[in-house]
Amino acid sequence: RELVGDVGDTVAVPVTLHTMNDVDAFGLDLGFPTVLLSYVRLDPGILTPGPCWNIGGNYLSALNAVRLGGSCLTPLPSGSVGTVAIVHFEIIAAGSGDFSSGGYVDDIAGYTPCESVHSTTDIDQDSWGRVKSLYQGR
Repeated sequence: RELVGDVGDTVAVPVTLHTMNDVDAFGLDLGFPTVLLSYVRLDPGILTPGPCWNIGGNYLSALNAVRLGGSCLTPLPSGSVGTVAIVHFEIIAAGSGDFSSGGYVDDIAGYTPCESVHSTTDIDQDSWGRVKSLYQGR
């Protein structure tokens, strides 16, 4: 996903999850280019609204990453797809860099990252079914 903005702007990065099993707790590290961005805050996503979900994030300078996680007594059911967090960054310099994710723990241990693809081209329903089945097969 491409982030565009001016120095001083705040940009939001959605963290999306496609659950393969029930998820009542998760954690992961979101690496980011610290020479370009500064961590501001973390908000809950569509799948993790309050009051049940307790969502948090902290910047870890040694990893150049935000460690985020959440938990709830009522799990997200298997097959849920959506954002679990929105991470906000301030743009501190112009340039380009990459995000990474890893350190998946709790109910998402063993998950693998998947790059998001954004396009202005509509995807017909038959194609979407194929895309979804590819993700479910992982």
